[in-house]
Amino acid sequence: GGRLEDDLALARAASAAGLRAALVACGVSAIARELGDRVVGWLGPAQWDGSPAPAPFALPSGSDYPAAQALAAALVAERALELAGSADPDALWSAARALRTRTPIGPFAIDDEGRQAAHAPCIVRWRPASSGPERVVIWRPGAIGA
Repeated sequence: GGRLEDDLALARAASAAGLRAALVACGVSAIARELGDRVVGWLGPAQWDGSPAPAPFALPSGSDYPAAQALAAALVAERALELAGSADPDALWSAARALRTRTPIGPFAIDDEGRQAAHAPCIVRWRPASSGPERVVIWRPGAIGA
């Protein structure tokens, strides 16, 4: 879980060596823009697979994970502010830890340390498509046989 730029550099090196990989960056479309068809067969985690979010969380068609993540963060911050009744950092932190809600990328809850406790990523694989490589979900948390 480092910087996207680091994963992309690793992906370029692995691809140049003829290797396939499973990288965090493989969950977002930036990897396909970087590697093109060489990303086919690669795996990665995705918090959001690009499918339409349930109302009221509409995102424009073609939105990528960073847009869904930004919307989710804003919704969580707004809800924590409502619960805290104040913008005091300690009050917001307490409210965020007590918060249980849904966002465009799924359920949200954090533990006392701030670690996500309610949502787990799916796993995606890149496959060939007529318009270029596309991500497909190959595993979801709680799936039969998981």
